[in-house]
Amino acid sequence: TILRDRQTQVMLLLLLSATIVLTLWLHWHGDRPLDDALRLAAFNVTSVMTTTGYASDDFALWGPLAVGVFFYLMFIGGCAGTGGGGPQTLPRGTTSAAASGRAPSPTT
Repeated sequence: TILRDRQTQVMLLLLLSATIVLTLWLHWHGDRPLDDALRLAAFNVTSVMTTTGYASDDFALWGPLAVGVFFYLMFIGGCAGTGGGGPQTLPRGTTSAAASGRAPSPTT
């Protein structure tokens, strides 16, 4: 299934981690109610990671941590197989696996 794909797992983990971090950041430092913080963080993180371009709030005003997280997510968002403009993470992962000897041998 698609959930067993390593790239999908990494992207979902990044999505979940960034959403949790930014939810807590907005709740503690932005004085937002927890449900509002979760909604804003989840929507904006998903939008940035999938490079759709939508925003429900000006996340540049969320503080330096949020700006740094979104900057990182913008680069990671365009994974292999998407139309996003980010670096292709699958070729890098395959190359690093091959260099370390962990790549599976080709089947004929």
